[in-house]
Amino acid sequence: MPAQGFAGTRTGCHTGVAVTAGELQACLDGKVETISPETPLAEIVRRMDRTGQSALVVTDADRHPVGILTERDILRAYARELRGEAVRGCTARDLMTPDPVTLSLEDRLYDALVISQSHRIRHLPVVDDRGRLVGMVTHPCLINAHLRLIDEQSERLERAVARETEHLARTNRELLTLSLTDALLGIGNRRAMEVDLRHSLMLAQAHGHPLTAMLIDIDHFKLYNDHHGHLAGDEALKQAVARIRSAIRSADRLYRYGGEEFLLLLPGCDARQARQVGVRILEAFARDPVPHAAVPLQRLSVSIGIAALPANGEVSLTPEAFLEAADRRLYAAKAAGRNRLCGPGDEMQAA
Repeated sequence: MPAQGFAGTRTGCHTGVAVTAGELQACLDGKVETISPETPLAEIVRRMDRTGQSALVVTDADRHPVGILTERDILRAYARELRGEAVRGCTARDLMTPDPVTLSLEDRLYDALVISQSHRIRHLPVVDDRGRLVGMVTHPCLINAHLRLIDEQSERLERAVARETEHLARTNRELLTLSLTDALLGIGNRRAMEVDLRHSLMLAQAHGHPLTAMLIDIDHFKLYNDHHGHLAGDEALKQAVARIRSAIRSADRLYRYGGEEFLLLLPGCDARQARQVGVRILEAFARDPVPHAAVPLQRLSVSIGIAALPANGEVSLTPEAFLEAADRRLYAAKAAGRNRLCGPGDEMQAA
């Protein structure tokens, strides 16, 4: 089960249609308001009221984004004041969300939408190749642009009906690649996973934040399909996803990596915390078993391989290397008897 190669890199065609970096330009608001980290709360409120902006970008002297302030942050500040806390002397530095997630002008529309949706961010600063702010895009604008792209593809599909069957099939495949989710399981698909992993890894390494990933594989799933049938196998996959979801945080992001294998991204989690999550997943399958009559355990189980960014931040990992580390430990968990996890420097744990 070697780690599979990455598709959809910046040098390749992302959807098979004319999807270029220029799409993001159409969503860009170049009149974004900026403030310094020392701007006082009263001035921030006046600026938002005067401009009608719902978000301000905090930049340093070279116009590099160092934080972002939204109306929600201002409401939180005044809620603190109502509770008797002193906030009058607060500045942007005290209220902002630091190390904001940013986009590059070279990012594709699809990538931007995945990043916005996976991080649950409504406002995304856009920077140039020197990291300087050039504008802002919002989640609603990205969705509308994405829907327009789908509509354009649908129109191409209709025109193709009048021409040739081969062209129709090709256009239909292009339309399907615009999906963000796995149709059967309702979680992120492989293509969205690749975008999110690449961006999350870049962000974590740039800011020195912890990041872990898990490859989760259902044990003996081929035997399950052979014994119970493929329709039952589809239902078992849905049950497996439900058990994984019951053991993770809302901020964790689950993707279908392929077949019966899943990738779980855990932003902000180090190897020790990820191991605790992995144990909870194993326990969820044991606590609420999915019967599997073809194996000695008599229920579905999973094996888990964990990869984590080095704590010292000295080693820079590519997405391929990160996945390979998780895949290698997944193999070790399976070789040790399945129904267990294996992480960096950890003893393997069985449910």
